[in-house]
Amino acid sequence: MLSIILSLSEVMQLNSSNFDNTISGNKHVFVKFFAPWCGHCKELAPKWETLSKESQIVIAELDCDNQDNKAICGKYNITGFPTIKMFSHGEPNEYEGGRDLSSMKAFVNSQTKEFLVKIEKSALKSDSKVRKLQIFFVLYAPLEQYGQFKKQLSKFTPFFYFIASEQTKLVAKRQDYEFTLSNLQNPQVLAAFISQHQVPFIQDLTADNVQQIQDEQIGKTIAILINPTEEFQKLIELAAVNNPGHLKNFKKFAFAQTDAQTAATLLQKDVGNFTQVIFYNQKNLKKIKYLQIQVESEKELQQAIDEFDQNKMDVIVPKQEETKTTKTEGKDFKEIIDDAFKNVLTKDELNEAAKKVQKKKKDEL
Repeated sequence: MLSIILSLSEVMQLNSSNFDNTISGNKHVFVKFFAPWCGHCKELAPKWETLSKESQIVIAELDCDNQDNKAICGKYNITGFPTIKMFSHGEPNEYEGGRDLSSMKAFVNSQTKEFLVKIEKSALKSDSKVRKLQIFFVLYAPLEQYGQFKKQLSKFTPFFYFIASEQTKLVAKRQDYEFTLSNLQNPQVLAAFISQHQVPFIQDLTADNVQQIQDEQIGKTIAILINPTEEFQKLIELAAVNNPGHLKNFKKFAFAQTDAQTAATLLQKDVGNFTQVIFYNQKNLKKIKYLQIQVESEKELQQAIDEFDQNKMDVIVPKQEETKTTKTEGKDFKEIIDDAFKNVLTKDELNEAAKKVQKKKKDEL
């Protein structure tokens, strides 16, 4: 056991001789099943090492190409690389989330529930810096309520600190800003507050996390930003901080950013390499549409949000055989959707596109 404790900051190398003891001797073990020749395994390796250094549980890996380990890989039905499983109290569960560091860290925190860390206020800044936390929550409450709140917050994924205080409040530390919720009695209000502030103002969209973003932002229209300028990113940030009043309908949207190449792969559409927004609404299938517009100012963004919300925005359908985009004008909403439906991505189509991209990242045995 001592060797395991000493090596927590490093990726633990599992094999046929230490696998069972490691799994049974730890509450949680996050295991990557890999093959040395696998390109995607090599790509994941540095993130896996960083995750090990920043996690409080055992982060391990098992080489399935090693003949001695093949029985283990067969036992857990490893059919592609890399495959990641969380072993909690000996029980394996496959990890299907994003392969980016933030997604994996969030998953580890959500599975282990070891995130409501007691701390002195004076140590908060330095500790969060050591943990490299960009977004976290600080709960101020009487010490005797710690157990109650730990149970209540256990279903949420962000990192939580606990500071003993006579005053009860929850503070969201989000990048360079703070947001405070004083009324913690209403479970719905508490859940909404955490949901709103647990993600960056603009999330990074990849083939790995598109499903996660959809799941976290149910009921919202996803605005995919292609090549956003610094000015545009700051606009979104200010809208989140100053809302309501800065951008009227801001809370109805979830913003994610990516490059034109990634967007084209995910959407199966040829998008231009300029600053733009692609709107995608998953709440109501009748309202789903593919909208591609250039937005560079606060006024243009407000107009785009309002027109989309009121179903007045023109549908822009890029033709794959041309470099131009065809703009549909002068029609009511139903006509626009009927005409453009073949160029519109349904939720199932977007999910299928993401799965195809993600599937390419697994090398079959």
